[in-house]
Amino acid sequence: MSSITGVIDGRDRLVTFVTIGISSGQRSAKGGAHPDIRVRGFWDTGADVLVVDSHFVRHLELDSRGLTSAIVGGAKRYTPTFSIDVRLEIDGEVFLIQNAQCIADRELRRNNHYDMLVGKPILDRVVFSYDGPNRVFSVWNSLPM
Repeated sequence: MSSITGVIDGRDRLVTFVTIGISSGQRSAKGGAHPDIRVRGFWDTGADVLVVDSHFVRHLELDSRGLTSAIVGGAKRYTPTFSIDVRLEIDGEVFLIQNAQCIADRELRRNNHYDMLVGKPILDRVVFSYDGPNRVFSVWNSLPM
């Protein structure tokens, strides 16, 4: 069973690198090269959606897929949703979550030191373990890749 491990940063957050890109469906419809982007992801077990900084949504030229309701900053709001592919590299193996729905937040990078909230759309597909005393977390895919 392959895994990735991250150290809890100085602000007691679970942060690791994640690669995001235009969804495979949009990639074929738009044609051309759309390079993926490596971002700092904060693993948020309470986030119901993926949240990506607006800068990356614009850079990837993502098309809105409609609206979704999300609680952001304690308030429920309706916000555009976008479809992205998320790639985790686990011991040299690639774990790809295609067409994951995310929302954009223009304040994410300004107010934090990460670019993306990695929430339940990803966490629901992996095994996540947190070792509090040692301040280390692990993520692994329990299914064959």
